[in-house]
Amino acid sequence: MQTVLNNMMKELDNILKDYEYCLMEKSHIKQVVNYGIFLSKKENADVNIVIPATVFHDIGRYTGNIHHHTEIDYKLLLSILKNFSYTKSQITSIYECIRRHSIHSREKPSTIEQKVVFDADNLTLITPYGTVRWFFMAKEWVGITKIEDAIKNLGTIFERINRGEFFYTITAKEIVKNNSFYRDYIRSLLLEIR
Repeated sequence: MQTVLNNMMKELDNILKDYEYCLMEKSHIKQVVNYGIFLSKKENADVNIVIPATVFHDIGRYTGNIHHHTEIDYKLLLSILKNFSYTKSQITSIYECIRRHSIHSREKPSTIEQKVVFDADNLTLITPYGTVRWFFMAKEWVGITKIEDAIKNLGTIFERINRGEFFYTITAKEIVKNNSFYRDYIRSLLLEIR
């Protein structure tokens, strides 16, 4: 599996090579992949579906569809995965994980693999790096130009996380509940913006 993952990361490098935020996005993807592998083991999800879905979950963003990055071209994914011996059924499963990985996706996750990919991506929000990434990318993603607005928007996201709106798997919910950085940081952030 490690060889496949390494080859997928090389393929991702080719996709990202001209993307302005390449290094930051590669770090994000590595976090998502690691969470995806961990959650797959805990939640009994098919890691053979989760790994490529986490590696390529944001390719829509890098291929020109910033605001609807979950709406990727199936043919694009097929061309990327053709060298990895996936069946058409597996590619469809990977595609559906990618399409449903965001809070902005039109359809919510329904399979355990889709839920794992969704949770793996969203768990990065509660890391120090994920918070920095949010501030850095807020303008591009949601048109926020003022730091105060970015803080308020992130505060709203964290409030939704606190209400349990952002996670599907039991393991991800436990990670959030037990994450002292997140609890302390969000408490401070929310106090400051009110």
